[in-house]
Amino acid sequence: MKLSIYLILGYLMIGFHPTAFAQTNSLELLKPLEGKWSGSGWISLPDRTVVKFNQTEDIQFKLNNNIVLINGKGKDITGKTPDFEAYAIIYAEAPGVLKMSAHTMEGEHTLADLTLEPGIMTWWFKVPNGGTVKYSTTFTDTTWTEKGNYSPDGQQWFPFFEMTLKKDGKP
Repeated sequence: MKLSIYLILGYLMIGFHPTAFAQTNSLELLKPLEGKWSGSGWISLPDRTVVKFNQTEDIQFKLNNNIVLINGKGKDITGKTPDFEAYAIIYAEAPGVLKMSAHTMEGEHTLADLTLEPGIMTWWFKVPNGGTVKYSTTFTDTTWTEKGNYSPDGQQWFPFFEMTLKKDGKP
């Protein structure tokens, strides 16, 4: 009993606060994405150059299914632009409030809002110029299609990214 009290006090003192809600509820909607994926896509750069790329994604549930860890790697099919790698962690900040913390190999970081529905994940964030970037992903247990759009005002949306992936080992 004393050990339990000391552990609880220790967690509280160093900043770990137990949450009073189950985080696995909505994250379970991402279970079809678990595993390794590969495919291709395109991105329109700020100078309007369109780059085609090959992409892999590795999706893992961690910490008793309380977080989803995503590792994405992209490679320009022409070799003209640098490779890309990012990690993202999806988690429940509070009941019904999902976040994605994404980090790139260049050291950049984005904290995005995220919503989930069966077979649909949408995440978005504000950019320094006041606009919004939004990604919409539709998925099954074998296919993943993701589209990125930019809006300067929340009314008009301009596509700048699209990729289609298949789960490795699935037809």
